[in-house]
Amino acid sequence: MTAGPLTVYYREAASWDADRMARATRDARRAWQMAGAGWICAVAGAVSLVLLMPLKRVEPFVVRVDNSTGIVDVVPVYDGKAAVS
Repeated sequence: MTAGPLTVYYREAASWDADRMARATRDARRAWQMAGAGWICAVAGAVSLVLLMPLKRVEPFVVRVDNSTGIVDVVPVYDGKAAVS
């Protein structure tokens, strides 16, 4: 017996539907992988920022300019050991 044209059509439609479902599953898996990669990058950026925060320090200094000569020098930091004059 030969399969009728309607049976062939239904078989092709089922194959097409299976291909679409396989593609949708594959695309969903790829989307979750990309979302996971994005989260990994975000967490890595946050962790690196937290680890590098102690390296950022602001140390103020005083610059002194002599009024008569215009010579510029940096005043040394007082560490508490020397006498203040």
